[in-house]
Amino acid sequence: EPPPARELRRAGTRMTREWRDRYTQWPRDEISPATVTLAIAITLPYDNPYDKARALESYLREHYEYTLDLEATSKEPIHFFLFERKKGHCEYFASAFAILARIAGIPARQVNGFLGGEWNEYDDYIAVRAGDAHSWDEVYFPGHGWVTFDATPASQDQLGRGGNGLLDRARRFFDSLRFEWSKWVVQYDLAGQVGLFNDIGRVLRKAKRYLPLLGVII
Repeated sequence: EPPPARELRRAGTRMTREWRDRYTQWPRDEISPATVTLAIAITLPYDNPYDKARALESYLREHYEYTLDLEATSKEPIHFFLFERKKGHCEYFASAFAILARIAGIPARQVNGFLGGEWNEYDDYIAVRAGDAHSWDEVYFPGHGWVTFDATPASQDQLGRGGNGLLDRARRFFDSLRFEWSKWVVQYDLAGQVGLFNDIGRVLRKAKRYLPLLGVII
């Protein structure tokens, strides 16, 4: 969990010049004047980096749409996203937040990783796939370090149990078997031999409870 908002509001802006120069730089010869004006307009009412960053995050979430449909353009991508197309995937939202924040003097960086996943009830793990790739941002607060900000509108691909239908449960069951195969055969080592059959047996016992309609005798 991030530090309380009241502490981040009091964190101030003290940091080394090297860090400030690095994490507030932006390509002034590429970013449009309209983008600069927008960053100043959104953050001007606030007197601390935390509220400024939250204002940018809220603005992007409320005024732009999420889509995976890419559209080729030769225009500067941040301006194109903010003022023309007004929709894009998470990298557009994260990139726009980072540029707007840095224009406003807020030390920010973009992060690429994964968000979400699907809980597998048979083997008690979270399956994270390529489709869970995500981009977000972090803002630096003296005394607290980097704090997450995510300007991408919330979607339905957050961590959950997945569907409850027969096919969904069957898919997770066979996914757990692939997981066990990878764990105990592909990555097999002597230290793991003892638990091999116990783990597979546990998966099969769970499958007997969850998948009685598959017509498989276990």
